[in-house]
Amino acid sequence: MTKTATFTLMLNRVIFFIASQTHILDLAGPVQVFYESAEYGHPYEIIYLSDQPEKACSSGLMIGQLQHINDVRIRQEDIIFIPGFQLKADNQALKNWLINIAHIGATLCSVCTGSFALAAAGVLNGQGCTTHWKYTQRLQDEYPETKVFTNRLFVKVGISTPVQGSPQGSISPSLLLKNAMDLLLRGNWRRN
Repeated sequence: MTKTATFTLMLNRVIFFIASQTHILDLAGPVQVFYESAEYGHPYEIIYLSDQPEKACSSGLMIGQLQHINDVRIRQEDIIFIPGFQLKADNQALKNWLINIAHIGATLCSVCTGSFALAAAGVLNGQGCTTHWKYTQRLQDEYPETKVFTNRLFVKVGISTPVQGSPQGSISPSLLLKNAMDLLLRGNWRRN
């Protein structure tokens, strides 16, 4: 009798946290990049999650059928995106979730004001970051333990051990759209 091995292909996952008052462009740009990457032989499982089954974007568009944050087990291989959002929105659930998952070591990325959520959770302490140009000074003032770069579209922080936290970055949609496909095609988007 011969034994046949079966293998399950596990796709890399990109997880988008939909916060209260998410900016559509900050979500749509990165989503489209990872959606299109399948056309180039690099498919990703795209997951949308939140603390509620639906959320209103800053423009009023409702996004529904969101997976609950407690129903998705975060893995070290995951890429987590925090799109920008209205800063006046209550996003305490996002902060709490980030604090709970920071030790796992997944790649954390923020777009524009999403960096405020990473800073609030403490994962940017001692790290460099950037945000939308209108908010760089505010981010530095509210979170003095971060190093906020002005006039930067992209900041990539090196790998740290899961105990110390995880790699973080703040990504401008324009730079993401310009460079992400090159990174995906080279196969080194995941790690340095």
